[in-house]
Amino acid sequence: MSNTEIQVRIDPIPDEDDRNVTRRSKKSRSKHSKNRLSKIPSQICKVLRKGSRSEDTEPVSCAYKLAGCSFTDVASKVNSHERECSFSKIKTKDFHNILQDRLKEENTRVKLLENVYPYLSYNDAEFTDLYLTKDEDQDEDAPFVFTSQTFDSLKMSWRVIVQIEDVPDEAENANVSRKHGTFFLYQSGSSAFYNGRNPSHNKIVFLLTDSECTSHNPEPKAFHHEFSQTHKESKHITLPMAQAVVDDLSERHAFQMRVWLFKK
Repeated sequence: MSNTEIQVRIDPIPDEDDRNVTRRSKKSRSKHSKNRLSKIPSQICKVLRKGSRSEDTEPVSCAYKLAGCSFTDVASKVNSHERECSFSKIKTKDFHNILQDRLKEENTRVKLLENVYPYLSYNDAEFTDLYLTKDEDQDEDAPFVFTSQTFDSLKMSWRVIVQIEDVPDEAENANVSRKHGTFFLYQSGSSAFYNGRNPSHNKIVFLLTDSECTSHNPEPKAFHHEFSQTHKESKHITLPMAQAVVDDLSERHAFQMRVWLFKK
């Protein structure tokens, strides 16, 4: 029968001082981690800024413009400003929310470009800012009607009409209603246009977007219609806007939009 050697390791129990050092070490690591997180917004701003500096005589923006700073000056003064810029201390959570808003704005621009790009090859493309006013002389139960001014585009005259009415809310029940908005494009003065000098049919692509001073955030979706002497009005199209925006517009006496028209 062979003998087996058994080794037993006995570690000493750490005394109170050792335990305090361990706790302080964990706290230090935790504090260091928080410090690193707090620096994320400023580091992102600086990375995005990198390589965008111009000559010292040209005005540049603060590196924390993305976080909301509007300071602009020559590079040397901007460098001094950035060391004390209040936006450099923005919290990571707040910075995340700002980036989310900017991302939504950028996605809207990208969608608009995606929708407009295919029609840039058309022979004619124009946009017009409209001021739509509510028709006050209407029955109480009738839909709200907003009509734009008559405007000229693509060598033709047009109007945009928006209608907002109460419809049953299918998501709730038949006793609950919601505001439903539609719009259509109307060709004015068509008899003067179709007089033999112009094509008898004109295929028009159109879409609604925000103007420079509005924030209705419509979905930038393009629509088609072939206009002629007998087809002066496009189909009625659901307003490509959120329900809250439609509700808000129904309470107004007027609002602005931008309409784009394209023709081959």
